[in-house]
Formats: sequence, C-alpha cells, structure tokens
Amino acid sequence: RYGGIGRRAGFRFQCPCDVEVQVLLPTLLSQLIIMNIPEDDTKELKEVATLFPTNIFKFQIPEIKDNLDKIREFCEEDCGQGPSQLTNFRISENTKCHEKENLTWLSDIIYESARKVLDWNQVEYQDCYISEMWINQAGPGYRHPIHTHSNSLYSGCLYVDMPEGCSPTLFYDPRPAFRVIEPNYKDYGPHNSGVVGMATKEGDLLFYDSALPHGYEIGFWDHEPNEEGQITKWRTTINFTIMIK
Repeated sequence: RYGGIGRRAGFRFQCPCDVEVQVLLPTLLSQLIIMNIPEDDTKELKEVATLFPTNIFKFQIPEIKDNLDKIREFCEEDCGQGPSQLTNFRISENTKCHEKENLTWLSDIIYESARKVLDWNQVEYQDCYISEMWINQAGPGYRHPIHTHSNSLYSGCLYVDMPEGCSPTLFYDPRPAFRVIEPNYKDYGPHNSGVVGMATKEGDLLFYDSALPHGYEIGFWDHEPNEEGQITKWRTTINFTIMIK
C-alpha cells in the first residue's frame, strides 16, 4: 500500500489552491513531467515523460475535524434506518443526504472543495452540484467490491471513522489493456502498481475521477459488540458524486 505524493513516493506538488494532490498513475499537468533519467552509460537516453492524469485530491479542513462527533451522530442515526440486511454492512436510507438540513454546512464545504478541484484541473464550468450523497458503514470481514460511479465527473469520500485494521480505499489502474502483460518489478510504487492504497485518516476529504475503479478489502478489528452482539465500531465514510453545469 502506497501513500506517496507526486509522481514518485516522496514528492509533493505545490497547488495554487492549497490542495494536496496525490498522483497514482502516469501524469500530465500543464506540460510533460520530465522524470529523473536512469543511469545510461551511452548518454543517449535524454527524456522520460509520463502521460495522462489520475489525480487524487486530499483536503484536511478544520471545520470538519472539529465537528466529527456531530457527523458520527448523523451517520449512526441515518444508517440505523437504512435498507441493508447484512450484519457487517450498513448504508444510509437514501442517496440524498446532502439535502438534509443538519448537513447543509458539510455540503457547502464539499461544494467549495469541488470548485478548487475543478479550478486546479482548469475545467470550464458555470457551477457544480452534488448529485448523490450517502453513507457506508462496514464492519470486520466486509469487502467492498471494485466499482466506479456513473453520471458524474468526480466522486468523493469523507472518512468519518477508520478503525485500526480496516482497509484504506484502494484505487485500481483504469487502463486494463496495460495489465494484459505485466512483468515483475524490482520495486513497486504508484508509478507501476496496478492497485494503490490511499493513506487517509479520520476527517480527510478525498476527490477523484468517478471513472477510476475503487473499493476496499476485508479488515479486522475489535467491533465492540453491544449486548445484542451488534457491531458498534464501524469503518464509516460519507460518499458523494459531483457533476458540473
């Protein structure tokens, strides 16, 4: 699992809107990124460029961190009424959490952050909106399958609770043809891996392309069951999709 910043683990881009951008796969910014040239005794290798962006945007917003307990209360109440029939997975009652009055302040933060992502990518748009927002709560032993989100430009995730032992969000190479023939590598990193785990902590807000395949693996931790044996300690995220006008 890699959590490197930039085109290689350990590098960080300076963004005009103070957003941390993690590049998981080959990258194109305003111009080609010229990577360090490997040792070549002939001196004939002059340039190595990576193309096509897959960027992950991470925000750490004090107002979210200061109100995590309030968010947890909402998630617990909403998922307790949800439709899931599984004992170790719960989902919110519907996908319109952004329309609920007690989450208006959080929706405003997401709108503001989404605009920074759009501006960083130099997207032409009049406005943006949250098309869907929902809550996932996963318990020990649950695996969320690989998927993408349709009918949206960006997707996002707010990490509310991440118990020690749970899986990070895993992102998968969206170019399946590049994995038809896959050699072994001397060292693995975001530049050559087919799957990358994003390092996050509670309160982090992530944005990524909706077409980017993602999911998370089985995790195990003390779920602190109540007297009825039900899980009380969840891996909790608020998820959303963003579209532009």
